[in-house]
Amino acid sequence: MSDGKALRSLQHALGRYPEYTETLDTVASNLVAIYNNEYNFVGSLLPELPPSPEATAATAQFNAHAHTAAKLNADVTAKKTSALYDAAKRKLDGIFTRANQALLVPFPKDLVTNQVKTKIDVGAGPRNFTATGSSSDLNVLQAVQTGNTISLTINVVESTRGLAFTIPNVQLGTARYEIPGEANFAYRTDFDFFAMPPTSTDIGATNGFIFVNTTATEVFGTFECSGPGFNITNGRFRVNITTP
Repeated sequence: MSDGKALRSLQHALGRYPEYTETLDTVASNLVAIYNNEYNFVGSLLPELPPSPEATAATAQFNAHAHTAAKLNADVTAKKTSALYDAAKRKLDGIFTRANQALLVPFPKDLVTNQVKTKIDVGAGPRNFTATGSSSDLNVLQAVQTGNTISLTINVVESTRGLAFTIPNVQLGTARYEIPGEANFAYRTDFDFFAMPPTSTDIGATNGFIFVNTTATEVFGTFECSGPGFNITNGRFRVNITTP
């Protein structure tokens, strides 16, 4: 039997005996504690998901599930809990599964190798930004693998604006890197291409993240961040892995 159904059967058989009331209610309390542990874990997992339609859907489902969670915790008795538990736990398990699937960094199929795409908003609405390794002599898209770590450097220009971000120690597999801290990110503007070397105004991001995944030949990922006067969303990149 499922847990809720088993408790309901016990409640039906033993509920008329007062000496079993406390024990049955303790079983109900233990079941709700198991549910709450999973509920809290899923809640802590959702902010760690890379942006994707699956992540958005999982978050929406979790938020909608809050009423059910509150109802299950409102009055924990064997009779009430046994009636609500199975449906609530089954729904939560489904959200957990969906969140786990959304942990995978989506592969940027719309990008060619050594390319970056994102949207940049400096107050007039988001504008598309696209750069490749060959679109400017200034552009650097580099992922150098040494042992089990990769040093990722992306420094690209489009017209008079650009992006620069680095992660010194990318781990093989999938990971999330905080901006600032584990990753450095700057929005670049006011380029003087006639200076040697060219100069720019670089504004560091004060919060954000970069999700990175690795294959045998490439590093790819997503990023979002913001800083004084700018907001960057829907960032994606692909970079070839090289060795020293």
